[in-house]
Amino acid sequence: VFAHNKSLKRTKNSWLFSFLNILANNFLSLSEALYAFKEQMKFSSLDEIINTSEDTRLSVRDETCKVVTNNIKNDVGWLSEDEYLDVFNAIPRQTVYVFETFERINKTTGLRKRLASSFVLSWQSFNKFQQSTDILFLYIVTEHLDWVFYGNRDIWSFSTRHITNTTSIY
Repeated sequence: VFAHNKSLKRTKNSWLFSFLNILANNFLSLSEALYAFKEQMKFSSLDEIINTSEDTRLSVRDETCKVVTNNIKNDVGWLSEDEYLDVFNAIPRQTVYVFETFERINKTTGLRKRLASSFVLSWQSFNKFQQSTDILFLYIVTEHLDWVFYGNRDIWSFSTRHITNTTSIY
């Protein structure tokens, strides 16, 4: 059961208040609360900046956002170390959230589940994630939603909002 404080003013950081509310009101461990928050989020914030119903490519809602798309050249994962550095060079080290673009349906129970994860953005953590995940199509974002990375089996895309130093990206 999740308590929700309706008196909280919706701001760009309202996700934080929702998460803290889940944590405080349900006496959950941090990892349990983060999982519950991700399940509660259900793409609601992400859908503000991209069209999440389009899962075969990155479809941004703001036409002024720069989008870079490239074919995947790796045997495993989405980016090589050089590509990672070109894409994320201007991005500070911060926690990122990964969401599968679709919900999986359990054949036995019929329950839906979207794979999700989080890690602190660095080449080592990104590479570890991309080599070990079961996620095939994904979005990677920060809490501020000022950029989004999209990847599928064939291409990856990166779009920025409010970040102007993207000269190193392809």
